[in-house]
Amino acid sequence: MAGSTLSVADSSIIVGTVPLLSVGVAAVLTDRLGRKVLLLMSLTICAVSLAALGTFYHFKLKGDASFVESLGWLPLSSLCIYFLGFSVGLRPVPPLLMGEMLPLRIKGFASGVLMCFFFACGAVTTQQYHPMLMLFGEDGIFWFYASFAVAGFVLIAAFLRETNGKSLEEIEELFQRKQRETEPVLCGTS
Repeated sequence: MAGSTLSVADSSIIVGTVPLLSVGVAAVLTDRLGRKVLLLMSLTICAVSLAALGTFYHFKLKGDASFVESLGWLPLSSLCIYFLGFSVGLRPVPPLLMGEMLPLRIKGFASGVLMCFFFACGAVTTQQYHPMLMLFGEDGIFWFYASFAVAGFVLIAAFLRETNGKSLEEIEELFQRKQRETEPVLCGTS
């Protein structure tokens, strides 16, 4: 890691352990806080940690050696915090929401399609890291992903309905009622 005194192997072990430990935290928080709050917290943590990484690399690229040396712990810490945030909300909650929000008649097929899309996005993100690194630079790529986390926060805050504590029947009724409220009224013309 840039500026860290830890070896690459030790850093990898630390970063790899965080998601493993986060599973238990996610299980407890999902029902206590609710899906929407957990996603918003997760996106906030991801955005802040990615922005911090972008800022660190910005100063590193500018050649500010004293800044890089004084904050050598920041890249590893930011990655751990990012993986904590991602593992607590963005990783477990979407599949949970699919199980709760998709109508029963299409749940199996739609869940499969959405999970394929989810993993395809992860594969494309991984595959495009180096081309994007060349395009945006080390700092810009982290700011780019932080901006997606901010956009996700806005969209979740505006459009996601909380499903915590509701039965599947109540959730389906909630969406059917909302659909009836937003259907256009057609007036007959003569």
